Amino acid sequence: MDTTLLNDIIMLLCRSISSRRIYFANHPNVAEYSTAFLDNLNRFFLEHNKTELFIGIIGEDFIYEGKKYAPKDFSKNVVGINVDDYIEFTSFDNYPYYEKVHLDIPDNWSHDLYYNVNANDFIRIIDNALSNGYSVCWDGDTSEEDFKHGNGTAFLSHKESDGVLANGIDKMRQITFDNFSTTDDHLMHIVGMAKDKNNNIFYLTKNSWGKDSNKYGGYLYMSKRYVQLKSIAIMVHKDAVPKDIKQKFKL
Repeated sequence: MDTTLLNDIIMLLCRSISSRRIYFANHPNVAEYSTAFLDNLNRFFLEHNKTELFIGIIGEDFIYEGKKYAPKDFSKNVVGINVDDYIEFTSFDNYPYYEKVHLDIPDNWSHDLYYNVNANDFIRIIDNALSNGYSVCWDGDTSEEDFKHGNGTAFLSHKESDGVLANGIDKMRQITFDNFSTTDDHLMHIVGMAKDKNNNIFYLTKNSWGKDSNKYGGYLYMSKRYVQLKSIAIMVHKDAVPKDIKQKFKL
């Protein structure tokens, strides 16, 4: 079997899914990825006289540090995180604020509900978490021209900064979500805050692209304006949420 071709097929599929290009017909590179995937898949079928491709499934058990675990046992006994302690927030004005809403993004295939807050409270939750020793799981847009992981920075473009000033942050978040200029691209881990010499706030963020992906060990600084506009959702520990916001949701 041509394992090189098979690996190419799998990588094309994974790359399409991970970049969300498989979901959006109007994404600039969707035609390139789709055509390459289908061409390679058809070639594989023809060369091996097949009509189906079974990639395989993940086994139920795995080995960690010499010991065999089932996923649930590993989660309970090794990771030790109570998933019920973590909640997800979003911020879009097409949904009612301070209610649980179904966030309409492809990754929400399990139809989870998010707590919807206004943009100011969204940032307050992030700041309160970091100020009290909690980190933040961030879901947002990383396909922007001014998201430059190699440089360790993510800034909001002048055009979109002007849009925020003209429309307000809540309205601008909805505009950019609806026109796909803010997209559900990637998850990262916000672990701290910093200020530049002009007292502009930045969020220290750990990417998953590896410590060798830039000269900062895989970390970058996202500006507050970038996070305000380009976030899709966050997940935090429920104890990291400001008391007044918890009261609104009766948490």
